[in-house]
Amino acid sequence: MSRYADLLPFNINESIVSYFSRLAAAFDYNNAREFGKDTRVDFNGLIRGNDQALESFADLLECHPKMLARGAVVRSDVDKTRLIAGNRLLGSQMSQSPLRFCPHCVVTDEENLQGRRGHRSFGRLTWLVDAIRTCPLHQTKLVALPGPNSPLFRYDYAAHLEKGLPSLSALVADAAPMKQDTLEKYIASRICGKPETDDWLKEFPLYVIIRISELSGVVARHGLKASLDDLQDAERSTAAGLGFDALSAGESDYTRFIRNIARRSAQTSRIYGGGALFGALYRTLLQATKDRAYDPFRKILRGVAIQELPIGSANSIFGKVDKRQVHSVYTASREFGVDERLLKKLIARSELVDDEVTARPPNQICLNAQRMEEFVSELVGSVEVPKARTSVGATRMQFEAIVRGKFLVPLSGPDPGDRVMRGPAIKRRFRSSDVEAFLDRLSKLPTKGVPENMCDMETACRKAGCSFMEALKLTLNGDIKAISFATNAQGIAAILLDPVELKAKTSLSDHGCLTLKQTAMSLPAKHETLRALIDSGYLKSVTRRNPRKRFAQTLIEPEELERFKREYVSAWEIAQIRRSAIRNVRRDMAPALPAFDPQVVRGLFYRRSEITL
Repeated sequence: MSRYADLLPFNINESIVSYFSRLAAAFDYNNAREFGKDTRVDFNGLIRGNDQALESFADLLECHPKMLARGAVVRSDVDKTRLIAGNRLLGSQMSQSPLRFCPHCVVTDEENLQGRRGHRSFGRLTWLVDAIRTCPLHQTKLVALPGPNSPLFRYDYAAHLEKGLPSLSALVADAAPMKQDTLEKYIASRICGKPETDDWLKEFPLYVIIRISELSGVVARHGLKASLDDLQDAERSTAAGLGFDALSAGESDYTRFIRNIARRSAQTSRIYGGGALFGALYRTLLQATKDRAYDPFRKILRGVAIQELPIGSANSIFGKVDKRQVHSVYTASREFGVDERLLKKLIARSELVDDEVTARPPNQICLNAQRMEEFVSELVGSVEVPKARTSVGATRMQFEAIVRGKFLVPLSGPDPGDRVMRGPAIKRRFRSSDVEAFLDRLSKLPTKGVPENMCDMETACRKAGCSFMEALKLTLNGDIKAISFATNAQGIAAILLDPVELKAKTSLSDHGCLTLKQTAMSLPAKHETLRALIDSGYLKSVTRRNPRKRFAQTLIEPEELERFKREYVSAWEIAQIRRSAIRNVRRDMAPALPAFDPQVVRGLFYRRSEITL
């Protein structure tokens, strides 16, 4: 080794530019370029990692060039990349000027390292990588130190450091605490030749890992509109660590990480494209289409988008999509020309998705493409109410009764009792197959009876005093024996029934109670007086169905009427017994008081136990 190497040793993780600059300063040169002229070593060539410059420097040190190659940063004039310790980086991912360094390391280098004092501090290779923002030893943020303005001092480590020495104490005191993220640790391990991750990351250049980690973390943490340039160093470091953690966990875990980003993005997007799903990550990969090193990540993003989201041939995710795997209500309605509201209603009824999903907009309700096409086929093969009603041969009221009885179930549209929403109404539709099945069921009814004695169902129901639903259920259940069909109609309109048999089948047994009219005549009392007695609770009523007309009636049980008459007597009855005028009843019954307030019940009643007739 030469006297140059004896003066200052070449440190591990030191760049050759730093080493040459320190040697120049140790020999009292004003800058490294002047030292290079005297020693015939091209300092600019060392900056570019030029082989000839490395050999000249090695000859000066009397060592093999390989000893210096570990600290070289080799620039490629073809793809503008940098090769550092065998790892390829982009020029935009490295910075050699202004100088970035750890002020604590400068102090400890002077205290602990060998060589001429004042020149022991050296520039680390890792400090040249922009993604490394933290000193792992002191857990503080690296600081930038602008150097002299003259081009002679550019990239000259020792010259920069000499200018910053007066402020070194202040820089040490003000060094901001900052934790090293996992991406920084990985970069340092790659540069130092000690990577600690699985084989999957070893397949990729270092610049790919840095770019993918940072962009993935930024999109996941700050959203689709976020940009690396908009973030402070601490935020950028946190995002980079987040992205690298997902990346270093393996391909399957990273795919799951990307899937979560896509699902979150889908909640705010209506038309799905790469930028709308993956933000800056997608745009960067799209711009670097010629760089095949990014292909595995393009494949992951494309696969996730096609598998998870309603993306079809109209969309482009690193190229046209050949086959759709997922459909949304929105995309299916546009592709097949069906009403998206009807399709959404149909899917909500299928129970394939929960209420939370059906509450989302149509573009966020997604199903497997094949299953969605089955729903669309049902809609296309369905009919609206007017056509279904005509096919069934029912009147409007009869058809609604058929639907309420669930003999026909709407494929889509509002359910009975649904709250009316603003906007155009959703029309109900029925499967053509369901309509045909209902007609087939009607046509298979056994025919018996004499047509001359029968009439259509509407007329038969009116004569029998029953509802259409009662007649239909009895007919379909086989309880009606006399059935015939008219030849000039179809469906419900063609069915002929015997009203006498229908009345016998639908008549209810007599309830045995008194109507309000019969009760008023028995008391006797006016109708309004009777109603007031019932409303006030003095006379208890019951509700029974009329045995013939089926409507609910307010009735009085005979036992209740007899109880009331045993306990109370009306003024009219008192006047009849005493052969006096009704207007004199109150005077004749004094001092007895009325049993009820006459103003409330609108009549005069006394307790039998309190008067003498």
